[in-house]
Amino acid sequence: MKFHVPNGVLSVTPEHMPGWNVTIETRDIQPYISHGHTVSTAPSVITYEAICLDSNGDVTTGTCVNEDHGGLDNAHMLNFGLQTKIGCDFGKNVLTNQATDDATVWQEQHTIWWKTEQFVSTPGTNDGNDDNDANRLLWTATASGSESWSANQDFTASPPLRPCPYTFIYSSELCTQTDNTGASQVGMRWGVNSEVITPSEDQDVVNTEAHVIAIVNEAMLDQEETLLLQIQANRASTENAENDTNVAMTVAVVGMLLGAVSFGVVLTLFCWRVARPSEFTRALLSTSETMDSSSRKSMEMTMGGRV
Repeated sequence: MKFHVPNGVLSVTPEHMPGWNVTIETRDIQPYISHGHTVSTAPSVITYEAICLDSNGDVTTGTCVNEDHGGLDNAHMLNFGLQTKIGCDFGKNVLTNQATDDATVWQEQHTIWWKTEQFVSTPGTNDGNDDNDANRLLWTATASGSESWSANQDFTASPPLRPCPYTFIYSSELCTQTDNTGASQVGMRWGVNSEVITPSEDQDVVNTEAHVIAIVNEAMLDQEETLLLQIQANRASTENAENDTNVAMTVAVVGMLLGAVSFGVVLTLFCWRVARPSEFTRALLSTSETMDSSSRKSMEMTMGGRV
C-alpha cells in the first residue's frame, strides 16, 4: 500500500503493523520550528509492504515462507492508522507556489485527498509489488464542488480509477501570519492565492455536518457499487438473451428457406399438371414403372442370394 501524503501535512506517524515494513519518503517544505528544532522536510509517500522471506531468510517477491507474512486476503479488511500533524497551507507547493491536485473544496468542505495505490499479488507471494498496471488498484479519483464521491472514478482506465480517501479539514486560530500591510491574518490558507479561511465560531456544528456528509457519502458509494454489480449482471443476462435470439432467428430463417423451396417444388408440379396434364401423367407412370422395375430386381437379387 502506498499513501501519497497531501501537501500541507507536516508529519505522519504510521501505525506499526506486525508482518509489514513501513518506509517514509519526504519532500522539502518551508522550514518551521517544532519543539526547538528546525524542520525542513515533510512526508510525501508512506509505503506499507508485507514482509516476504525465502527459505534463506532473504527478502523476495516470490513465495513467502515466513509465517508472519502480512499479505491481506481479498476477503479480509485491514485498517492502517496514520497520526498526522496538519500545517496551514493547502492546495499548493509552498516552495514553488504551484497548485496541487490534492486539495479541493468539495460539498462545501475543505478537503485534502490521500491518493492511494494498492498492489495485488498472488496469495503467499509479493509478485505484484511493482509498477505494472495489471497489479495496481488506484484509489486516486478526487472530487470537487457538488460532485458525488465516485463522480470521477473510471473503470475503463488502465489501471481503473476508484474514489480517493479524503480528510475534511478546518481552519484554526493557530494559523496566523502578517499580510503586506502588517495586519494579522488568522486562519488556514487555501490554494495558490493563499486565500485565508476564517475559523468557524461554532466548530461543533461544523464537525456534526462533516460527520453526516461522510456517512452519506459512504452510503451512496455502497449503493452505487451495488447498482454497478447489478448492471453488470443484467448486461451478462442481456448478452445471453441476445445470443439465444440470434440462434432462434437463424433457425427461423433456415426454416423459411426450406419452406420456400418446398413451396416452389409444389407450385412447379401444380403448374406442370395444369399446363400439360398428359405429359405430367406419363411422367408419373414412368416413375412408377421405374420404381416397380427396381423393386423386382431387388427381389430377384435377394432370392438369388438365398439360393
